[in-house]
Amino acid sequence: MKKFFYIGGDQFERLYKDHLSGFREWEDADHAEEWNVSPGNIGPNLSIDETSLSNGELYTFLSNKDAHCKKGSIVAYVKGTRIDDTVKSIMHIPEASRSVVEEVTMDLSESMRASIAACFPEAKRTVDRFHAQQEVCAGLNEIRMIAKREERKEDLKARQRHKSKLKQRAKNRKLDKTDPRGRKPKRLNEAYKPEKLSNGETPVEALTRCRYSLNRTGNYWTENQKERNAILFERHPELEKAYSLTHSIRMIFSNPRADIYTGIESAEVV
Repeated sequence: MKKFFYIGGDQFERLYKDHLSGFREWEDADHAEEWNVSPGNIGPNLSIDETSLSNGELYTFLSNKDAHCKKGSIVAYVKGTRIDDTVKSIMHIPEASRSVVEEVTMDLSESMRASIAACFPEAKRTVDRFHAQQEVCAGLNEIRMIAKREERKEDLKARQRHKSKLKQRAKNRKLDKTDPRGRKPKRLNEAYKPEKLSNGETPVEALTRCRYSLNRTGNYWTENQKERNAILFERHPELEKAYSLTHSIRMIFSNPRADIYTGIESAEVV
């Protein structure tokens, strides 16, 4: 319509909002920017999470998992992540509607846990598997970065030793003026050659390039990734152990027949 009538996009949006959409007559318009609830969308299985809509501003969303992100999914939304604001907004849902909630899936945020405990005290609180895996992968990446920093320190020490060696070589050449009789003198500006692994990469390069593959199952590794990771696991056993634990947790979550007892048994074996 804006192309057909030669109307600017901003003007068309403003006209639609003010005159065609009925937004100005909406009974919740005065607080819709800060919060809103839809009690009719509530169900026994809810999920709460935070997301950024625009300009990095965070909003807390409470949604019905049984709606599968379709119409009727959003139960409530609140601007920001403060516990008081979230609780105050969700409390606008009648207690009778809130009492039907049996489970709320959430992340590891303390503010989320406190908000759900206040609004749905009888509901079971379940940590979302993807957030749990994200925390485990973050731990694996932290161990990788520790190993990378150690390799950087060793590389700096090797550079210093090389520099000291060149200084000593120059000093010895000034003291020894004898003819080496055909022996080629060693260069005083010889370039530093960092340690190379068997695949041709330096340890720092290998630890940088393995980040993507460590977050995947070994069945999907390429031949280069298999070679690189095998070298790193032999060089850094703690990295191999961390990857093994991460892979075990990934397999537990990927097993459709797994339950809480499966996870406990796997943890005991590890």
